[in-house]
Amino acid sequence: MRRISLDDPNAAAAIAAALAAGESAILTRAGADVGRVSPSGRTCPSAADAIRKMRAFRARHAFVGLDVRDLIDEGRRR
Repeated sequence: MRRISLDDPNAAAAIAAALAAGESAILTRAGADVGRVSPSGRTCPSAADAIRKMRAFRARHAFVGLDVRDLIDEGRRR
């Protein structure tokens, strides 16, 4: 994500360029974040997409030979 300083005289052009490229941008003033802009064509991912991504992640990172209860007990203080 691009960071654009509003103190820069060319900030409007930089914001327009970022949006035209399909990028989001964080706007800063005096080094502090003041806002964020995103292209209008982007939409939030659907819940179905999020679930599909979580299941794919889980399939790639399986706990082979481990039991969830054992992991919970391992994390408890005694």
